Amino acid sequence: MPLPPPSSLRADTSPARGRIFVGAPCRPAPPSSVLAPNGGTSHMREKITTWAGWMLSGAFALFIAGASVAPKLLHHPAATQTLEKLGWDPRHTLTIGIIEATCLALYLIPRTRLLGAVLFTGLLGGAMAAQIRAESPLFSHVLFSVYLGLFLWGGLWLRDPALRALFPVRLGK
Repeated sequence: MPLPPPSSLRADTSPARGRIFVGAPCRPAPPSSVLAPNGGTSHMREKITTWAGWMLSGAFALFIAGASVAPKLLHHPAATQTLEKLGWDPRHTLTIGIIEATCLALYLIPRTRLLGAVLFTGLLGGAMAAQIRAESPLFSHVLFSVYLGLFLWGGLWLRDPALRALFPVRLGK
């Protein structure tokens, strides 16, 4: 909705309220984009950025759903044995699978994407702590949660202009 022209502004000069201007709503400036210099954005770059974000988010979601959530919900032996090696009671496999599925659903729903990302980050931190406690290899097991977190937050950052405005990346100077 466009702003009204300056001629439509009127001054309210009632003595009780002082002099204030009424008529035009305050609107924040549009967020600047990392992809376009001088804060200008083009529609095409925004579409590409959003598309790339959905691709990263989709890759993360498919991996989590297929390699983590499904085996736990189906009580697959690979899931229970892995949890047992990490010191977890296999009875908790279904509960962890339900928590992961809930976080994934929250992450994929546009209105709850930030809540899902924050909850998933906590879950990934717990997974990392379990790997450290089990003295697992650093780059293949312990840091795997960091790799997943990069996909999780990278996809969300690319597809959400408000998040890009909150955490801008400046190229150049």
